[in-house]
Formats: sequence, C-alpha cells, structure tokens
Amino acid sequence: MRKCKSLFLCALVISLFASCATDDTEKYQEKGTRIEDVSKYVIAINTGNDIILGRSSRAYITGDYLVFSDYSSGDKKVHLYGKNSLKYIASIGNTGQGPGEIISLGNVFVNGDGNKLYVTDFGHMCIYGYDTDSLIADSDYMPITKYRIDKSLFPIDYVYVSDTLCYGTFIQSMENKTVKRTTGKWNMQTGEVKLMEYEHPDVNNKQTNIAYSRLHDTLVEGHGCADLISIFDGNLNLKYNVYGSDWDDGDGSKLNYYPLVAYKDYIIAAYSGSSYDDYILPTKLHVFKMNGDYVKTLETGLKIHFMSADEDNNRLFLSFDEEMQFGYLDLKGILG
Repeated sequence: MRKCKSLFLCALVISLFASCATDDTEKYQEKGTRIEDVSKYVIAINTGNDIILGRSSRAYITGDYLVFSDYSSGDKKVHLYGKNSLKYIASIGNTGQGPGEIISLGNVFVNGDGNKLYVTDFGHMCIYGYDTDSLIADSDYMPITKYRIDKSLFPIDYVYVSDTLCYGTFIQSMENKTVKRTTGKWNMQTGEVKLMEYEHPDVNNKQTNIAYSRLHDTLVEGHGCADLISIFDGNLNLKYNVYGSDWDDGDGSKLNYYPLVAYKDYIIAAYSGSSYDDYILPTKLHVFKMNGDYVKTLETGLKIHFMSADEDNNRLFLSFDEEMQFGYLDLKGILG
C-alpha cells in the first residue's frame, strides 16, 4: 500500500511539473502600454542618382554591404551599396531568360560574412550564387546556379546560416492539389528538408515569416494571420507562444506580424493589427526579449514593408511604402 502511495505521489509530481512546463510556453503580451514615438529618429537614406529603385524594393544587410532588391526594375535587379558609406558600388542580376539572367525575382539571401549573395529566380526555378568580391571586380561576372528548386517543396523565404543549414518558409504541394505553407530546416548542399512538426491547433491559415538568431540559436515565426509569435530552438522545438492582445482563433481576418528580425538579445516585429480588407502596412515595431517577454512598442509613423538589422552599427534598416523609401533607426539609445 505504501509503495502504491509513493508511486501515486511520484506520478502526481511528474504531472505537475509537466503541466508547469506546458504553461510556461504560453505567454500573453501586454496591450502596447509602453509605446515610444521614434518617428523623429528615422534617418532617410538617399540612394543617389545612380539607381532609381521601385516602390517594392527591399534593403538587406550582409557584411559591409547594404543590398537592395528591385522587383520592378527593367534592367538589373540587385544593387550593392556600402553599409557604412551608403554609397553605390555595383549592380547585378540582368533581366532576361538567358543563362544567369533573372526572369522572376524572388527573395535575396545573404550570409553573415558578406562574401556571398543568393538570389532566387522563380522563372528559372533556381537560386543563383554570387561572390561579392568577384562581382565588384568584374562587370561581366556570371553567377553559379547554387540550387535547383523542387516544385513540390520549395523555399519562398529563408535565412542562410551555412551551405548545410538554412531555415526557411516553404510551400509544400499536397496530394489533394492544394498547397501548404510551413517552416523547416534545409541543407542546401543535399537538398534535404526537415519540416517542423509543431502546428498551433488554433491557427487555421498559417502565413508566417521567420527570423533566426545565431547568438541564441533561436528561430522565430511571426504569424501574418494571427496575433501570435512562436519561438523555437534550433532543432525546431517549441519554446514559447506569445499571444498578442488581439489574439483570436487565427482565422486570417487581420494582418498582424510582418516582417520581423532578430537583433542581439531582441526580437523586433513589425505589427499592423489591421483587417485584410483595409490592408494597412505596419507602422509599429513590437520589441520582445528572446524568451518572448514584451519590452515595448516603437511607433515609426511610416508604413513598413521590410527591414534588416545592422548589429555592427546598432541600426535597423527599414523599407517603406512612403515618399521616404528607405531609412534607418539608430537603436543604441533605444534598446541599448
């Protein structure tokens, strides 16, 4: 009898610990009580007269370079500037159907060292690889075909860590001729993809974008159709779900988190909260610690459609749908 009681108590303790562990993964954000107006601190970037960039252009940071992708350009699609000087250096990615040319530009991806650029072309269904030193030295530089895209499972967005480790948002073709959006780890050398097993039970329309912190080996999903940020370890195990004040059942009626970045010890996520009928791009940036704890909200006053973090200079580069196309925010005095 005494043995049975001991077993029961052990089981109860284990159950309680398991319950606590589960509860610890669920966090609820305060309703924007700490809002800081940073609109006057956004510094405009003048790209000069060398290049005229379209409204849908995006700014990326890699090594010593600020890289602009331009989906509407009729000539070259990708442009390099000095990250510190903000001066024009070179352009790549000829528009066309020939070898090394781009038919339909996808996202641009960078490695942290700044010596490689990866450009997706959904026309040729491939990812081109560029060596930045070579392309700057040679105006006729031709990229290599780094990866052939499989139409049944392909990345539409990804974070490059190394040739054998990338984290991506994938489009997966299903047997019923529908498609599914999911997150996974990807070996670019072998083509092997490990898809995330976890799916939030109350998110019916998964539309996510991702950020990855090398410092913390942490992957973050920002949900576009639910007021939710999900945080995982590098092996895609769930650590935290962070629910916003407008969390409902993830029915996709609102535009929520897009885009987001990992910056030092923080997650910075652009947040709209508007209905998809209105489709208002975010002006606010919610800031979280890496464990999902809410820090504060930064109000830029400008409609954001992309952003990249420059940790060397403590800057957040922002692409806007405004008269000011590009700008940056000095985060040193804001986040330390």
